[in-house]
Amino acid sequence: YHISINNSIWHCLEYLGQKTLGIYIISGYLVSIFLPRFTKNVSSNIFINIAETIVVLLLSIEALRIIGKSKLLRLLLLGKLE
Repeated sequence: YHISINNSIWHCLEYLGQKTLGIYIISGYLVSIFLPRFTKNVSSNIFINIAETIVVLLLSIEALRIIGKSKLLRLLLLGKLE
């Protein structure tokens, strides 16, 4: 029994896997500092939680892309020399 998944999905998962540490670091800041400011008057439910998760993930990926352009920021924030 073999389940084939589209190559683009595998590439997306591979990319996320390579960026996991950075996503973890950036999303930690977003969730602890910024998210409470925007959701303090919103009641929590599964749809809001899914939307928050997707927004935090996309913002984290974009922040990593921007940080990746600067050698100094990459070293200070992510500990990467490459």
